[in-house]
Amino acid sequence: MDIEERIRRFEELVQEDPENDMALFSLAGAYNQSGRYQEAAEAYTRCTELNPTMSKAYQLAGAALMASDQGDAAKALLTRGYTIASERGDLMPKKAMEDLLERLGAPVPKVEQAPQDFPPGSFVCQKTGKPGTQIPAPPSAAPWVSGSTSASASRHGTSGSVWAPRSSTS
Repeated sequence: MDIEERIRRFEELVQEDPENDMALFSLAGAYNQSGRYQEAAEAYTRCTELNPTMSKAYQLAGAALMASDQGDAAKALLTRGYTIASERGDLMPKKAMEDLLERLGAPVPKVEQAPQDFPPGSFVCQKTGKPGTQIPAPPSAAPWVSGSTSASASRHGTSGSVWAPRSSTS
């Protein structure tokens, strides 16, 4: 299915259920993929209104705002998203938003992360900050991974890398 067909289908889903944050998130991703950054930013921002704890939506909204040359709006949204991600312990979106704020020349807020109470002996993934199952053996090219990364993050290829489209505000 081509991108315009995906957009059309997601737009229909959102029309049917405008409060569906995941349909909006998917629509925003399709807009972003097709280079329609302003529409992507609007849809991702709407996701944050419907689900104020959706850290990834703040990150991607900020990147889309940057791509549509709206640096000031991106700074405000990323700052709010960074604070929420910090408070929730969402490490990957937090790091990505920190990088985007730095690219914009904006200050990164100082936020204390809420202490997380995991049972004694729990494995906590250093990449995601979430409890998980430690991978039994490291990938051959990355022997350091087994001691710090959960099986889920390893399986899903969670690299922690940051993608943001190039724009004149960079």
